[in-house]
Amino acid sequence: MALLALTLPVSWPGACAAAADLPPAPTQALTQVHITGAFSFERLPDASGQSTVGLWHRAALVVPQRYRVVVLPGSGCTGWGPFAAGYTAGLLHAEILLLQKPEAEPHGGPAPSDCSARFIARDALSAWESDAVAALREWNAHADLATETPVPTMVVGVSEGVEVMAQVAASLPNVVALVAMSHPGLDPWPLARRQAELRGQRTAWQALEHALADGGRSDGEILEGRTLRYWRELRTWQVEQPLRDAPWPLLQASGEDDVLIPPQAYAHFRDAMAGRAAPVCVMRLTGADHGLQGPRGNGLKKVWALLEDWGRASRVACGGPGLQD
Repeated sequence: MALLALTLPVSWPGACAAAADLPPAPTQALTQVHITGAFSFERLPDASGQSTVGLWHRAALVVPQRYRVVVLPGSGCTGWGPFAAGYTAGLLHAEILLLQKPEAEPHGGPAPSDCSARFIARDALSAWESDAVAALREWNAHADLATETPVPTMVVGVSEGVEVMAQVAASLPNVVALVAMSHPGLDPWPLARRQAELRGQRTAWQALEHALADGGRSDGEILEGRTLRYWRELRTWQVEQPLRDAPWPLLQASGEDDVLIPPQAYAHFRDAMAGRAAPVCVMRLTGADHGLQGPRGNGLKKVWALLEDWGRASRVACGGPGLQD
């Protein structure tokens, strides 16, 4: 398991393992490959123009459409296919765009510990941010959004997805809110160090830092399930400042019994966002875990219900049961 638990997805834990050489990637754009229920899947161009970014798309289930939700996934190579309909249940008036990292399997795929060599080799936050921006730009042009009545867009980051959420949102039209799920909104490197200490992984963390200090080691070398390129980027990657500077209301939703994130990290979120110009809403779900599941049921339903209220009212507000502002 990788050290950085905060990058684990909410539905499938783990991290990827190493493998061998990479075959060439496809180059065609906007290739629709499958329809599952109300969702259709297509490949969109990444930052290099190759069709590697997956997108599961669903129109609003109830008309009229009130808003649009763009979801940036957590880490791992498992696709949305088996989970898309259930995961988004409750977003009735929303058009849904579920992004998938390049090389992730659309229809479930292998266990996270068996991710492909191609997935591992290109998995880095800067690359994913650029690829997501490029894919959504192409989708916007393809959908010809400029000719339709503007639809409010809410951008959701799931775990690791929060780490690129503000930057991706800045590239989209009509954004009205950000939603950070199962992530404390803090810079990942110091948080990862604290996680390692709490989980008794100090020796592994020290070995990682030693490897990163060795300038002679290749970016492509695999350590703790990721490339050294990934870890080197993570040391300077910022999450707090982009979230603080983002001009849209921010909802943070997390489980009180999330064992993957140190409790102090969630407690620090409010201090980290002090002075933010746009509102901050906090939803802490009693008994819920990293996936927002618990003895009181599926916490996602509460998050989606709030987004439905916002979308139907055409207004984002922090007031309401279970919310702090």
